[in-house]
Amino acid sequence: MRRVGDTDSDAMEGLGAVHLTEAIQWREWLELCALGRCLEHTAYALSRFSGFHFRRYVGMALGGEAELSLCLGDRDCFHLLETTCMAERGKNSKKYKKWLACRQGSGEGVEGYDSGASLLLRDAARVFDKAAEGSDKNYEPNKEDNDD
Repeated sequence: MRRVGDTDSDAMEGLGAVHLTEAIQWREWLELCALGRCLEHTAYALSRFSGFHFRRYVGMALGGEAELSLCLGDRDCFHLLETTCMAERGKNSKKYKKWLACRQGSGEGVEGYDSGASLLLRDAARVFDKAAEGSDKNYEPNKEDNDD
């Protein structure tokens, strides 16, 4: 049974080795350099893939606190993949796309793209997890926030 706020990626859990993407969609994104430039069905598939894997990794890390990641839409999860890769790598920020393209190798299959992107989403989930753990502990309201 689906809950309010469930996405298509939530419904995909437990299906095993189902590929949510196609190699051509990853190549389109790599060529166009932005999800917003991709065809609608490509953006949807890559976002759905990201949402599914991101929430799975956050769920493993945060356990019962994983509801934090449920407020993120699939497209937000893809955005976190991109921003985490760029922020974590500094001057080499675009190399993650080259790395992802190389993982696909000379074959036409989607497995290399999916496994590489899944690893990148795992890293993004770890960053999200650290931020979520520290957000409650380190929050101190600004004095200006309390002034009327």
